[in-house]
Amino acid sequence: MLKIAITGNIASGKSLFEKFLKDKGFKVLCLDNVTHSLYENSPRLREFLLKKFNTVNRIEVADIVFNNSILKKELEDFISGYYEEGKATNFSDYESFGYTDDSMLTLPFVKSTELLYYNADALKKLGLKVPETWDELWAQAPTIKEFYPKATVLGYDSEANWFITMCEQNGWGYTSAQGNHFQFNS
Repeated sequence: MLKIAITGNIASGKSLFEKFLKDKGFKVLCLDNVTHSLYENSPRLREFLLKKFNTVNRIEVADIVFNNSILKKELEDFISGYYEEGKATNFSDYESFGYTDDSMLTLPFVKSTELLYYNADALKKLGLKVPETWDELWAQAPTIKEFYPKATVLGYDSEANWFITMCEQNGWGYTSAQGNHFQFNS
């Protein structure tokens, strides 16, 4: 079964594209809906949010934690203990999407996971191995573009996430809750 991940910033057209796919008869599993369902139906999460933040409104909680690194860390710690509730078995019809009991579908908000997808068939057809470093990807890009001129060799959903990912992967500290603070105008 072919699975396609649709990612993008808020208001970038993900829902419109999802509707397009549904209208064409494709089966669509919207992880935003899965996360919202988990959020709305988990007594444990709701109890924690009310006790800690005095609200269960996702936007209000986000405003609080993104402006308070200590509360953000407490929420992240709680979420790490929430792992089991994000598994596919907690959601109906997961098997029809090709997921197993242990498939992880979601962790509730305030977590962002960067993913890298590749087309194994295309790489194999060109005799290329899956790159393990950015340098290997850059070296393969001209070959990929030569054989697939309409292909986008690398895409990402936001410059901010790209910047953070590169800083993390290269060990470049870009901000800290202690010590010097840096501000970037992106």
